[in-house]
Formats: sequence, C-alpha cells, structure tokens
Amino acid sequence: MSHNLANGAVVKAEGVSHLSTVSPRLLAALPATAKRPIAGAYHDHDFDFEELKALVEPTLQRVPLLLSGDRMRPEPTPCEAWDGFFILHARKSSFFKTRRYLALEFPELLDGMGTSTTTLLELGCGYGSSLAAVLDANSSILCFACDLSATALSLLDQTLGPVHKQRLVTFVCDVVEQDFPHDVVLPGSMDIVLMTFMLSAVGTREAHHAVFQRSHAVLRPGGLLLFRDYGWCDAKMLQGRKRLNTQLFMRADGTLAYFFKEEEVRQLAKASGFRVLECKYATVLSKNRRKGTAIQRVFLHAKLQRDWK
Repeated sequence: MSHNLANGAVVKAEGVSHLSTVSPRLLAALPATAKRPIAGAYHDHDFDFEELKALVEPTLQRVPLLLSGDRMRPEPTPCEAWDGFFILHARKSSFFKTRRYLALEFPELLDGMGTSTTTLLELGCGYGSSLAAVLDANSSILCFACDLSATALSLLDQTLGPVHKQRLVTFVCDVVEQDFPHDVVLPGSMDIVLMTFMLSAVGTREAHHAVFQRSHAVLRPGGLLLFRDYGWCDAKMLQGRKRLNTQLFMRADGTLAYFFKEEEVRQLAKASGFRVLECKYATVLSKNRRKGTAIQRVFLHAKLQRDWK
C-alpha cells in the first residue's frame, strides 16, 4: 500500500482545536484523501482525569434519577429510537463528521494484522462516520458492518461512494439479541472488531457482556477489539439528560447514553475472554470557536485482544 502525504502534516481530530505531535510513520501512511483543513491532531490527554473527577463527581451525586412513575409516555424500542434519530439528523449535513482520528488512535487500522487483506467488522456502524475514515485510510481493508437500524444502513449506502462500497458488506443485526448471520460473517473470521460509540446505546451490563462475547467469538485468535465510547465524568453527563441510573442517561429522542468507567471495561473484557492491551480515559478539551466556549470531554479508549490459543 503506497500513500503520499508528507511527514509532519496533521489531521483534524473530532473535538480538537490545537496542534500536537503525531508519529511521522503513521502520518506517512495516511492517504491524500485524509488530508483536510488543519485544526489539530489526535491526542488524548488535554487535562488530568483525576482532577476533573474530583470536581465533577460531587455534582453528579446531586443529579436525581428519573423514576419510572415520572416517565410521561411509553419509551420507544431501541430500533424505533435510532430510526428516528437518523431520520432527524440526516437533514443536517454537518452533524456526522468522519472520524479521521481513528487511524491515529488505532494504528492497526493502517498497518493491518499481518495479512494481505485485513477483515474488519464494525458494530453499530450508523451511517458511516467511522467506516468512511477506515476505508479512506486503508485501501486493502475489507469491511463488514451492521446496525439494528435499517434507516442507518440506507443512509450509509447513500453516503459512501461506489469505490468504498466495493470493499463493504452491510447487514441489519441487533447484536444485543442476535448472533451474526453465518452466511455473512463466520465465527473466528475477523481480524478486527470496531466498536465506536455503540455500546453506550445499550442500557444494561448484561447486554454489554453479550455484545463483548459475540465480538470475541467472531474474532480470529489474536484478533483485536478496538473500542471508543463515552467515559465517566464526561461533560455530556451534566447537559440536561434524564438520568435512569448512575451511569445511564436518556436523551429527549429516547436514545440512551451510558458513560463507562475504566475498571468496568477491564472487568468486562476479562470476563469475555479478552486480554487487555490498553484501557484508559481519553481527555479532550472541545472548543467552540464561534461561541468562545470549551467543554471537557472524556472518552473510554480500549484495545483488547482475543487469546492466541
């Protein structure tokens, strides 16, 4: 795979508005299509998490839980909620931004997994914010992607160009309740499972465990689960959502947002048979230049490996 991007360039990262140093080797591997107006580079330590935690946790303790009797109308099913979400936001051309930082956060998306063609399965692909970045960055990767929302997959089909779609297979699947269809994805066949901002939409720890177990089963020995999602003490926890339990919130449209703690992801990984290679909080100061404001975002980053045995 050959790409021509000068060493020392930087790539815009979601929620980042200043520069930081990135490995020249990774930047050299990025294709020209990944070069965008420069506003920053991927990094994950804008501020100290423990200091933020000491400030935010007392405030979180005062945020009340929404009791079941206080819910004014029946809650939509997950599929209904996400169909509505994608229909609403599909009208906003700037809402979904390609996650170009993923190629820098997870070098394996560029380097491959020691095979001529890397196979990747994305869970909860939505309409392609992560897939577009992966397909742009690696011309030899073969992607499979599923979502419980047929609406999302329809939008994905409209979003990606014909060249990308030659290396992509999509299918509807609720990975909480359903195994992957064997006529599409065989057990032990994937080099990488990608899970970005998907598991937070699932409300219970039992469901989290089910998704991790299915991810483990579909990976080949030595395969990787690459995980990024909302982290504990993220600023979004304090922004007007209905609090269903300590870590689970409901947005006004009925979709859920769960905020992960590092230790629970480590425990979840080990209980599902993964070896933990990386697991940490990623702290990002997200700046809104137009409004002159900044918020402290916290994400949970993890890289997990299926045992070689």
